[in-house]
Amino acid sequence: VKAPSFLSIHMGVKAEVLPPDTDCHHFVLEDDWNRLEEPYGSIFLSIPTVLDSSLAPEGQHILHIFTICSIEDWEGLAQKDYDAKKELVADEIINRLENKLFPGLKQSIAFREIFSNNGRLGHQRHTGGI
Repeated sequence: VKAPSFLSIHMGVKAEVLPPDTDCHHFVLEDDWNRLEEPYGSIFLSIPTVLDSSLAPEGQHILHIFTICSIEDWEGLAQKDYDAKKELVADEIINRLENKLFPGLKQSIAFREIFSNNGRLGHQRHTGGI
C-alpha cells in the first residue's frame, strides 16, 4: 500500500496493561479492507519490549504506533491547530487500540510523543535526523 505519509505515536505504558501472551507486532483494521488505504483506516503497532524487556524501565513496555495519513489534512494549519489536531488524532488511535486490544491502555500511559508529516522538522531537531 502506498502511503503518502504517516502519523506515529511512541508511548511508554505500564506493563500490566498488556496480557502476558501479547505478540510483538499487531495490525489493526476494524471494519473492512476498503479502509486499508484511507487516512487513519489501519494501525500498525510494534511492541519491542515483548522481545527485549531491557529496552524500557522495569514494569513498562514501549509501543510504536503508526497509521497512514494525508499531508493535505495537515497543510496550512496554524501551529496551535496543528498541535490540537495531532493530539486529537492520537487520542482516537489510542482509543481504537484500547477498544480492540488493550483495555485500560489510556490510563496506563507513562509517556507519549506524537510525530506527523508536518512534524518532520521538529523530529529532525529532536533526533538529529529524519
